[in-house]
Amino acid sequence: MKKYYLLGEKLSHSYSAVIHSFFGLDYSLRELPPEKLSEFVKSRKFDGLNVTIPYKKSIVPLLDEVDGIAEKTGAVNTVLNKNGKLIGYNTDYYGMKYALEAAKITLKGKDVLVLGNGGAGIVAEKLAIDEGAASVEIVSRKGKLNYENIYDREKTQVIINATPVGTFPFADGAACDVSRFKNLEGAFDCVYNPFRSKFVLDAEKIGARACGGLTMLVAQAVYSEKIWSETTGGIADGTAEKTADGTFETANGTAEKTADITADGSAETADCENKIRAVLGEVLKRETNISLVGMPGAGKTTVGRILAEKLGMGFCDTDEEIEKIAGESPEKIIEKYGEERFREIETEVAESVSSLRGVVIATGGGTILREKNVEKLRSCGVVIWLGRDLNLLAQNNRPLSKNMPISRLFKQREEYYVAASDKKIENDKAAEKTAEKIITEIFG
Repeated sequence: MKKYYLLGEKLSHSYSAVIHSFFGLDYSLRELPPEKLSEFVKSRKFDGLNVTIPYKKSIVPLLDEVDGIAEKTGAVNTVLNKNGKLIGYNTDYYGMKYALEAAKITLKGKDVLVLGNGGAGIVAEKLAIDEGAASVEIVSRKGKLNYENIYDREKTQVIINATPVGTFPFADGAACDVSRFKNLEGAFDCVYNPFRSKFVLDAEKIGARACGGLTMLVAQAVYSEKIWSETTGGIADGTAEKTADGTFETANGTAEKTADITADGSAETADCENKIRAVLGEVLKRETNISLVGMPGAGKTTVGRILAEKLGMGFCDTDEEIEKIAGESPEKIIEKYGEERFREIETEVAESVSSLRGVVIATGGGTILREKNVEKLRSCGVVIWLGRDLNLLAQNNRPLSKNMPISRLFKQREEYYVAASDKKIENDKAAEKTAEKIITEIFG
């Protein structure tokens, strides 16, 4: 069986092996210190490679040939061993392009800052230029434009983080303070673990369109797999042929061609996009969570259990976890120690469950009242606001809703539910139907 590796110096955060398992490849992670890179590559004891930090540039001189995009960027993230000849490609370019388009982050006509001058940073710069950005500047620690004077670029509209800052397990950091860019419209982070980095969360807070790197990771993997599976070697030069009206033809005729995947120049875009969506869905189920927020009695636990079963995910109810820790129900904790003590325990639980992966989380009605809880839930996956007619809310054993009209409690919390959630789904039919609506919303 053919053998494939991801090469990097530190790979504990990587999802690549999970992603490529869906292609049926014998694929594993290979951590190498810099002094071992040349020896391993020259051994040619592999059929294909993915390459990540810090080797995307340093691997280039070790190869026999590189494609057009790799040559222009000086960075390689995919290698094909074609009968002993090592050919380098850059599928990061296509993965980033796909992810930005999926997130509806536009580069054309925008002032763009790229954080990091490594392989991914150079790719981002090239892509921004190709997409028609008004200006593109690279920020580096020791460059003329650095992290001390970066905030002088007040007109910045899009920031692409191409550094590893904010990657698990050091997820509390961000490469820059995006709140200081008053004209920011879009923020893209190549970091994919956690699902939403601090950089992304901070951008969302100021109303910018933002997304992390998971879609990019999956997309570039699909393009890599396509290269390895093609006997001709895959992406030729990264160019696309214009049609008569000056646009680029795709399956739906509305977007630019993502990549020339095959040697004859046919993109097979639809096939690649279908694979990306399918694999992304599976990765989301395995490596991220779905959190349900909403009013007490909205049916989060009932719907959550059904949802978890349908998706083959785990299930966790934060109220049940609180009872395990405290030895008493939320109602008893509030009665004996007050709401503040209960919220403290709730925050401990929110932090704990957000470290899980592949789990549906049913939260308490007031979990969203603390920003820290919301950040933890959003960092690890998708948050769904489960809505329900106030007259239909179950009120048994709901200590806080017993003390005031449910309408007043809802008014106090509505804005928090809006801010915390990616989407509101009405639980207005059978719980199973609601679970199906959530699946459709997330996975298509």
